[in-house]
Amino acid sequence: MANSFLLPEEELDNSKDRPRIIALTSFLAAVIFGLDMLMPLGVAEAVPYVAVVLLALRSPNPRDPVYAAIACSVLTVIGFFLSPKGSELWLAEINRGMALFAIWATAILASQIKVADAAVRAKSQMLSGILRNMPAVAFHLGEDGYMKESVGKGLNRIGITSFDSFGRNALEPALDMHEKILSPDWQEPIFYESSGLYRGKPWWFLNCLIPDHVHRKNLIGFGLDITHLKQAERRLATHNAVTSVLVEAASISGAHKQILQAICQNLHWTFGAIWEIDLQSNVLRCTDIWHEPSLSLDSFIAQTHGLTFGPGVGLPGRVWKQGEPAWIVDVAQDTNFPRASAANSEGLHGGFAFPVQLGSQVVSVMEFFSREAMEPDQELLTMFMAFGKQLGQFIERKHKERRLAVHNAVANVLVEAETLTKTNSQILEAIGTALHWEIGLLWEVEAGTETMRCTETWHSPSGTREDLMTQASTLSLTSGVGLAGQVLRKGEPLGIVEMANKGDHPLGPMIMAEGLHGGFAFPIRLGSYVFSVMEFYSRDTIDADKELLDMFGAIGIQIGHFIGQYRMEESLQATEERERLILNSIPDAMLGIDQHGQFTFSNTACLHLLGYKDPAHLLGHSAHTLLHPTNSEGRPVSIENCQFCQTMLRGESRHFAHENFLDASNNRFSVECWIRPLLQGNMALGSVVTMKKLVEEK
Repeated sequence: MANSFLLPEEELDNSKDRPRIIALTSFLAAVIFGLDMLMPLGVAEAVPYVAVVLLALRSPNPRDPVYAAIACSVLTVIGFFLSPKGSELWLAEINRGMALFAIWATAILASQIKVADAAVRAKSQMLSGILRNMPAVAFHLGEDGYMKESVGKGLNRIGITSFDSFGRNALEPALDMHEKILSPDWQEPIFYESSGLYRGKPWWFLNCLIPDHVHRKNLIGFGLDITHLKQAERRLATHNAVTSVLVEAASISGAHKQILQAICQNLHWTFGAIWEIDLQSNVLRCTDIWHEPSLSLDSFIAQTHGLTFGPGVGLPGRVWKQGEPAWIVDVAQDTNFPRASAANSEGLHGGFAFPVQLGSQVVSVMEFFSREAMEPDQELLTMFMAFGKQLGQFIERKHKERRLAVHNAVANVLVEAETLTKTNSQILEAIGTALHWEIGLLWEVEAGTETMRCTETWHSPSGTREDLMTQASTLSLTSGVGLAGQVLRKGEPLGIVEMANKGDHPLGPMIMAEGLHGGFAFPIRLGSYVFSVMEFYSRDTIDADKELLDMFGAIGIQIGHFIGQYRMEESLQATEERERLILNSIPDAMLGIDQHGQFTFSNTACLHLLGYKDPAHLLGHSAHTLLHPTNSEGRPVSIENCQFCQTMLRGESRHFAHENFLDASNNRFSVECWIRPLLQGNMALGSVVTMKKLVEEK
């Protein structure tokens, strides 16, 4: 069958053909005129002039058929007068009139055909321009619903290099549409999308089908290349999904997992992983992955978790070293991709990765893989370069929020501390909760040794880890053993990015069994002396950067000062308690008076002598007011004339053989007393008075 979409390759310039056509028409007209001159009137020798008009129709000039009709009409009239006599005159006139009618009827119809042809050609040229310059395809479906022919520049997108094509191709509607499009009742346009991959580049077309009213059982379709629109939609959807995760995420680890999933699902990639930097080993370690649940990628996943990459090694390593996104068309063919064999065996080919950056520093790398070999998408890489910086800012903000929360929480605990044991437990909980860590352990150094025992434990409410807590409580660590032992030996904070790589840790198997990865510990010290070590473990890897190390170094010193002060206060309280016990064991009454003449302390014998049960009745009160000194006649003595009070106020030493006072019940009693000044250097801070009650003689 003829091609329904046969379009002119270009609008031909036929102006050069006009002289040839004019010459031909002139020659033909001359031949017909010559014959007319030889034949008698009455023969229809003028009718062949119609052929001249038809020949002039091929001229590019639309007026040439009219010019030919005029010339032929003139020749027909001349022939009437010059031709030999023949039949009757009226018959000759009728003959010539019919010839003129045929000439002009042909000329008029030819002109109309010429105009109509020009209009059709203009529309054809417009369609041709669209199909040649726009990414579009027109196609024709047969009565069986399968594509018969197609034409348009858009065919290049799906791998057809010619402008037109016969037979089926990827734009053909799916089989499940056949019932509808082949129905005799179908009248409305049907829209559907086609998509595929050509030479590593995805493509999308939006197609429209309508009935072919000329060929009743056939269908006409038009497809528009919407690849750029679809790619922009996917990038926008990915951007919105990642932004939503960053806004709503409560933890960095939770954000990582959700970001991997959002990027894979919106861009239709199969596998995603995040690699974080182990600063101590200067390598990248995989800390989290996401893949399509329906796929089995065990070998590739095992290698991803098991391998580490230095700068420049593998896809993550080269991104880390260069600090910019990288794309691999087919990882199975890449010479710098250590997991190539596993990727190829499990159907992973295209791959790209981008750095997560804090300023110019790379803090982690995200990589993604597809089941198809994919050509680089520069716009996608540019978008992910911006994503990496956005994610870096998110991580920095979360770190600052949490670290500020740690400072505030620890400060609040120390301000409100009641007992040292309770304080340690509260600090473990405050740090673990603020940083979303899962386990906290306190290892206290045994005095005079380099051995530590776990005395306090804490774990997040999200899990029960009694076995791990019990096991930790039974352990003792020496300097250099385990994370806490290394901190004790070095006297500074340390972190572990991935517990799976620390096989010498005493609690390592149990910690990994709980799904924990990162570890961190810091010393609590005063000067060079380490009181204890606090140790924490997290589901996330822990990036022990300088800021974190410095912060916990300062917190350890802060807690150490608190413990030193607390123990000093405890020691002072113990000393005061011993002194109190000593004072209370003395049978003679003893009391302290400050430089203002007010009570500062009293022992039990003093309270008994003065008739009080609670020292609070004496402390801070004037000694002269409470003792009521009297003379030998029982009359009150003013403070100015009271030698007892004046001696104390002057900070002098003196022995009084007999002094009279009143007790709490106003009963008079007599004492022998000794006053000694309480000196600090040459300055008297008060006095200490010893009283011995005199027994009255009967």
